[in-house]
Amino acid sequence: FTDKITVANRALIGTSTDNGADALQVAGTVNVTINSYADDAAADADTNLKSNTLYKITGSRVVYQKP
Repeated sequence: FTDKITVANRALIGTSTDNGADALQVAGTVNVTINSYADDAAADADTNLKSNTLYKITGSRVVYQKP
């Protein structure tokens, strides 16, 4: 049996590592899903998209942060 996730007593999380040095440290590939919107106005209008959350504009490679 090998641990896959370790939560240190300092509340640091390590995935596939037993010595996480940051709030979240991953050794390996990470896949992230980011909400995509037609434009900034649509992202601003989405009340479920909280402040400081990342989003992108459809067709763009740029990631934005909601104010």
